[in-house]
Amino acid sequence: DLPHCVSLMCECFYKDALTLAAEEFSDEEMEKLRPALSVVNGMLASLARFTLLQTTKVRVGNRLQTGGIEMQPKWAVLMAAQDTESLQVAGLVELSLQPRDGKVPGDVRFPTPPWSERPPQV
Repeated sequence: DLPHCVSLMCECFYKDALTLAAEEFSDEEMEKLRPALSVVNGMLASLARFTLLQTTKVRVGNRLQTGGIEMQPKWAVLMAAQDTESLQVAGLVELSLQPRDGKVPGDVRFPTPPWSERPPQV
């Protein structure tokens, strides 16, 4: 199920966006900041999950309906390992051609200007 796969990707690659060095603040200050940070981190996590689900659907194309593992331009092959007892997604592999730019699939990539060199595909 794609939402379970997206949940695993979020847990592995997308951590809280706003973190604070605890040693920079007193316990009292952290207690006051924690509720606001929790709300902001929750909203950013929801946005990341929604965006990742949509971009994953685009990357796998109509492979969700048709299946198969043949290579097709701009479509990824997404394979998941599932625990047989709990049915939880235990692992996930995406096979796709991506620019070698240090980003994971689903990260926002702005178009490369025509005058600049494109990173190689891996």
